Amino acid sequence: MNTMMLAVMDEFVEWIKRWPIILALVLCVLGISLGILARRITRVVRKTNEIDDKDRLMITLKVLSIIMLFISVLIVVLL
Repeated sequence: MNTMMLAVMDEFVEWIKRWPIILALVLCVLGISLGILARRITRVVRKTNEIDDKDRLMITLKVLSIIMLFISVLIVVLL
C-alpha cells in the first residue's frame, strides 16, 4: 500500500511540474482573484463608492475572469 501511494505522489509531482499545468494554475488563481476583486477595482478606477451592478468596467473584469478560468480548465483537460 505504501509503495502504491508513493507511486501516485511521484506521478502527481511529475504532472504538476509541467509548464502547461503551472500556466493553468496561474490563470486559475488570477481569474478567481479578478472575479472577487472586480467591484473593488471598479471603485478605485471610478473613484466612487456607488458602483452599479451594470457598470461596464465591472462586467468586463468579470467576463475576463471567466475567460481566464475557462482557458485554465481547457489547458488541464486537453493536456
